[in-house]
Amino acid sequence: WLLTQFSRWGWCPFPTNRQELLALTYRPDICDQALVEAGFQALPASRSTFALADGMPFNADEPIPYLKTQLQGSAPAMEHAALPKASNEQPVLIPTA
Repeated sequence: WLLTQFSRWGWCPFPTNRQELLALTYRPDICDQALVEAGFQALPASRSTFALADGMPFNADEPIPYLKTQLQGSAPAMEHAALPKASNEQPVLIPTA
């Protein structure tokens, strides 16, 4: 959703490689590890459509239709985002107390 808002307000083009970008910045494995180590269950993966505050449905797998509604039907600017090469493919380990 944040990527659609950045594009909506003209801060950056919508990244055509959003899945790669999100994989570098959103790490559910780290969150799950912290939850388990704190005695909670890991969160189930959920990518279902949900309604935003304005009532508009948002589907993370198909963000462009939502973005077009915010741009009054106009096609959003789209561009491949240059991504850094990961220097460490291993998950970050959270130290235990």
